[in-house]
Amino acid sequence: MSLYLMLESYCSTCDISQIKYEGSVTYNLSSMWRAIHPGDDVLIKIDGMTGRDALPKIQHAIEQMVSERDCMLELQPINGWGSYDGFLGLLRNLRAACEDNLECVWRADR
Repeated sequence: MSLYLMLESYCSTCDISQIKYEGSVTYNLSSMWRAIHPGDDVLIKIDGMTGRDALPKIQHAIEQMVSERDCMLELQPINGWGSYDGFLGLLRNLRAACEDNLECVWRADR
């Protein structure tokens, strides 16, 4: 099972939305996210947040992934579905999407 993430812009005048970023992450990596953000009940809880609002949360996750690398490596799923490197790469992509689209809104689909 995975979480599908989209960052979209919406023009109320045109009634058109445009996807600026999309990606997905396996729930097998949720233990890493919860180690960083223990209060989150779902993996990468940014649904409804703007890029601006999500940016500090994602930046914090990247910093923790790097500084606590050994601990995070221990949380890699034993079934091989998902990895530290893949998750860190996704977080970096999410950060770049936020930086490029500060006013766009994140949508998550489970």
